[in-house]
Amino acid sequence: MQSITIRLNNDKKLNFILELLKSFNFIEDIKTEKTIKSNLDLTFKKNKSKASINDFAGIWSKNPKSLEQIREKGWKRNL
Repeated sequence: MQSITIRLNNDKKLNFILELLKSFNFIEDIKTEKTIKSNLDLTFKKNKSKASINDFAGIWSKNPKSLEQIREKGWKRNL
């Protein structure tokens, strides 16, 4: 069995392509998959070892906060 991947840049044309492919008697199965594009540049890596504190270094580098700013918005305790 052979397979083919078709990527569409227009979601509106998906139904047309699906109906066209279904009309052929030699096609056994049709699977659709939606890919979500994002402007975010996220990279996830699975680490086989345990997490280290160094893995989180720089996580807030784009949103610096002072210790006082964190304390102001933090949970206020009633003593």
